[in-house]
Amino acid sequence: MSKSAANYDAFLAGVNPDLAIRRGPIAPVLERVDSVLISPIQLTEEEFDQLVDFVRNGLLDSRAKPDRLRKLIPTSVPSGFPVLVFE
Repeated sequence: MSKSAANYDAFLAGVNPDLAIRRGPIAPVLERVDSVLISPIQLTEEEFDQLVDFVRNGLLDSRAKPDRLRKLIPTSVPSGFPVLVFE
């Protein structure tokens, strides 16, 4: 098993606490991952910084803010099932 995957700590990685509560088993995931990806990829410091910038900012849609999205939650659905409650 990959040492980096086995020692991953979501809290230390800066993941929001509400997303870091549960962690599933990593071994079955790694067994299915392409062998090329099991070995760590060596990035320069600049490449790493660019990757982090892309994940933090490049994937963020500035319009996807909680106040705007809460307005899109329906009060009811045709099935009659309860709608989800978002914080």
